[in-house]
Amino acid sequence: MDEDIVLESSFIKRFITENKQERYLNLIANAEKRKKFISELAHFKFLDFSKFDKLNGAIESVVKQMIGGIRDCYIISENKMIDTKRIEVESALSQVIGYGMGTLLIFGDAKLVYYEGEEKNDRWLSKTIEP
Repeated sequence: MDEDIVLESSFIKRFITENKQERYLNLIANAEKRKKFISELAHFKFLDFSKFDKLNGAIESVVKQMIGGIRDCYIISENKMIDTKRIEVESALSQVIGYGMGTLLIFGDAKLVYYEGEEKNDRWLSKTIEP
C-alpha cells in the first residue's frame, strides 16, 4: 500500500467520526473518488471535534509548540499545489493559514493534525499526540 494512503488512512481512523470512516477510506483508495473527499474539506463536518481544540490568535506558535521537533508534515488540501505533498512545517503553515482553503496538516504518523476550513477562524488542532 502506498505510504500516502497509509498516512491518510491513519488520519481517518483516528480523527474522523466513526460513522464516516468507511466511506472516506473507500474514497481515498481511488484517485478519482479521492476528489470527493477533498471537495468536503472546505466545510468539513466529520472531524471528531471532541479530539480537537479551536485555535485563535498565534496559530503558528501554538502548532509549533505542540509538534515539538517534527520538521515536516503531510498535506491533504483543496489547494492542488500542496495536496499530497510533504512540506517543511513553517512553509506549510505560511501556505495554509488564512488562505481559506480546506486543508489538513498531518504531523508524524497522523498522531497530531491541524485543520483549517474555508471560513474565517475555522482552525483546529488535535488536542494531544495520540498514542
